[in-house]
Amino acid sequence: MTTLNPCPACDSELPTHESSRETQQSCINNRVLAPLEPARSISGYWIHPTIQASYTETTSIAELIIEASEGELTGETILFEEDAIPPHWNQYIDGTPAESFAAIHNWHPKSTHPNGFLVALYNDENTGPTAIFAVPEEHIEKEDTQ
Repeated sequence: MTTLNPCPACDSELPTHESSRETQQSCINNRVLAPLEPARSISGYWIHPTIQASYTETTSIAELIIEASEGELTGETILFEEDAIPPHWNQYIDGTPAESFAAIHNWHPKSTHPNGFLVALYNDENTGPTAIFAVPEEHIEKEDTQ
């Protein structure tokens, strides 16, 4: 008898959820946007598989977060330039490509919301290294009105 573990993304106990890879693929197919442990690339970047599956040059990550969560989540942006500690920033700016990648790997941005979770770490051509978190919509509305 196979023991089924609930999917951390969608709470399903389907047989396709027996391994983390199958969990991710099933949830991606169903467009579930839920916290996942990032598997960063060699350059230190990562995009949530649900977002990656729908991403095009004409859509923003923030739009995809809203769409995948049916409006329950929105995007929170954190820039490396504003968040990184000085040694990492200097290593990123002045270092070799390998040192720059190491600086990104050493950057562990945090959402300002306790229930926020990372959906993307990428290099934006205008802002540089950028982290985007999915956070509950009401968190952003409360912050904006205070």
